[in-house]
Amino acid sequence: MEQNKSPFVVTIMASPRPDGNVAKLLDAAERGAKDAGANVTRLTLSHMTLRPCIACMKCRTSGSCILPHDDAHDTATLLAKADSVIIATPVYWSSIPGTLKLLLDRLVYALIDTSAPGAMPKQLHHGARLGIICACTAPWPLSLTQTRPTVKALRRIFRLAGYTVYPAISVTGTNNTKPLKPAILKSATVLGSKLSVTCRSRNH
Repeated sequence: MEQNKSPFVVTIMASPRPDGNVAKLLDAAERGAKDAGANVTRLTLSHMTLRPCIACMKCRTSGSCILPHDDAHDTATLLAKADSVIIATPVYWSSIPGTLKLLLDRLVYALIDTSAPGAMPKQLHHGARLGIICACTAPWPLSLTQTRPTVKALRRIFRLAGYTVYPAISVTGTNNTKPLKPAILKSATVLGSKLSVTCRSRNH
């Protein structure tokens, strides 16, 4: 990306609840990014058409997915242009929702290069940044066993692709009716602002 261009941030909304806690936190992060001068594009998984990976492995050598064009292909194109990504997700059974897993399964070729037989995967997004926001209904300390695997899975995937992963924002005990605390919303806003940096080492 050229230095005179605004940072480009892609956000992924993995919750199907448009007015839930995950959405509110992501809204705050996007405000922070926009206020810092970034261009922001949101992807809402519940609105997307995503076919499941068929494990044909052809993308590993061709660098593209052979399935009929759907929103996973478009997501791969966006990630190639993004300086930063923010994933906002609920916690489902100590992990990410199935829709988010489906998308990430389809994006292997777009995140890492495994075309060289027997070689370690090559990072395709060195210099990019990732922010993670998650919400869990379980109360503390049970929430620790739920949120940690969720964050760990996303951190592992995106670090392998070359992303610098920022400390996650995790909210627990969200099955009550209490509104989100201003401090946690501010943390999300600050995260969005911090991620609004152009990755000058990347070529777009």
